[in-house]
Amino acid sequence: MKINIIAIGKKLPKWISNGIHHYEKQLPKHLNFKIIQLEPQNRKKQNISKVKEIEGEMLLKEAENSNILIAMDEHGQQKSTTELKDSLDQWSQNGDNVSIIIGGADGLSSKCLEASSEKWALSRLTLPHSMARLLITEQLFRAYTLTINHPYHRE
Repeated sequence: MKINIIAIGKKLPKWISNGIHHYEKQLPKHLNFKIIQLEPQNRKKQNISKVKEIEGEMLLKEAENSNILIAMDEHGQQKSTTELKDSLDQWSQNGDNVSIIIGGADGLSSKCLEASSEKWALSRLTLPHSMARLLITEQLFRAYTLTINHPYHRE
C-alpha cells in the first residue's frame, strides 16, 4: 500500500512543515506515506485556465501509478475520522496505491476532477492549501491510531 499527497506548491510556512513532519514520523512504514510537492505555474504569464490545465497534467502524471485518486475540492464530500479509518482499512487490505491531489491557488482542473474516484472537502471554510497537507496528514495518523485502538482519538 502507498499513500501519496501530491500538491502544487513548494513553499510552506515553517510551522506547517513542522506539523507535517511531526505526524509523518508517527505514521507506520507500511503505509508508505509520502508528500510530493510540485512547482506551481507562473500565473503572471498565463491565464488561469491554462495554469490549471498544466498543473492538472502534472498532478495526474505524478499519480499515474495509483489505483485510487482522491481530489481535494471545496465541493467534495466531508468525511469523518471514522469514515477515513474505514477507507484506510480497505486500502490496506486491498494493497491500494492512493494519491490525494491538491491543486494550486486556483484549484484543480476539470480533468483532475473527472479522473478522481472520490472528491473530498476538509471543511466548508476556505483554508490555505498548505494547511490542507497538514490536516490530511494528521487525519491519516488519527485514522491509523483508530485501527490499532490507540487512545489518541476520542469521541
